Parts: sequence; structure tokens; C-alpha cells
Amino acid sequence: MTLSDDALGDFNPPKAYHDRTFINSDDARPIRVLSEFLEPDERFERLGIKDTIVMFGSARAVSSDDAKKNLAAAESALKKNDN
Repeated sequence: MTLSDDALGDFNPPKAYHDRTFINSDDARPIRVLSEFLEPDERFERLGIKDTIVMFGSARAVSSDDAKKNLAAAESALKKNDN
């Protein structure tokens, strides 16, 4: 049995993208993720932005002195592995 327009009567479901319950559901997560890619892509294209730089940082960065010590230790370990 198929559902005809007559059987639906006045029932007119909202578009899925207007249905907040659906959009916020686990099933719609791929749509939300894709939107987070497509929207900035469209905006960058509209604004003529061709290249971007993404920088990642951390509030847990070590001090400059500790970073230098870690670098020296890593370089030393590399030299030992090269031999």
C-alpha cells in the first residue's frame, strides 16, 4: 500500500533542516559537520580568500627553557639513533 496525497491530508511536515530536534540529533551529525566545512568555504570564496593558515596552540605550553632542554634531548637521541 502506498501513501497518497489524500491520505496525508493537511499534514505538511517541516523541512528536515528546519526541524531542530532532527538537526540536533545524532543521526544528523554528519550534516552538522559538513555544514561547518561548507559555510566557511562559501564565505571565503565570496570574500576572495584563497589561502588560510591554521595555528594550534595550548594553554599547557612548556616554558622556553624547558622547550630548549626537550629539543636538546630529542636531538641527542636522534644522533644516537643515527649511529
